[in-house]
Amino acid sequence: MEEKVMTEKIDLTKRVIVPKGVCIYSSTNDQGKITGTNPEFLTYSGYEYDELNGQDHNIIRHEDMPQSLFYILWTELQKSREHVPTEVIVFVKNKTKFGGYYWVLATVSVTKYKPNGQPALYMSNRVGVYDVSDINWLENEYKQIKLCESRKLSAREISQHKCLTMATELIQGEKYAEIIKKYR
Repeated sequence: MEEKVMTEKIDLTKRVIVPKGVCIYSSTNDQGKITGTNPEFLTYSGYEYDELNGQDHNIIRHEDMPQSLFYILWTELQKSREHVPTEVIVFVKNKTKFGGYYWVLATVSVTKYKPNGQPALYMSNRVGVYDVSDINWLENEYKQIKLCESRKLSAREISQHKCLTMATELIQGEKYAEIIKKYR
């Protein structure tokens, strides 16, 4: 299979728009360590595979991302069982190695289970969010949740705080669902 060669250099120091049709993939173990990526992941993150393999996946977590959204994501994924798999869909702002960022719609699921039925390996398939009006809306909504979280809450406090309610209402809302449909 012939590999696609990129003809334009991407400036990873500012906002990067991941074009329509590009799929970014990574896998993570139950300790949050990266176990695999595709070339597109490397292209848009700016890292080499050797820099990422075995590293915490949060190496690409942008500081603008609300903790509440990750709390919801991981809480839902922990409910996944082989006979009742769980898939979580969320918009994520990732940071690049060089200080830039890119928005994706991530579909995260469990792909391997331990003998006791607990999740062992997670897969995240992402497509780029390329519509600037969607990006602006998401940034504003996430900024409101981050403002709520600015009290430096622990994970336990987040689970009982209005920030979690805000995040839950956001991802279950009509506008969020409407934007998801555009990218799936």
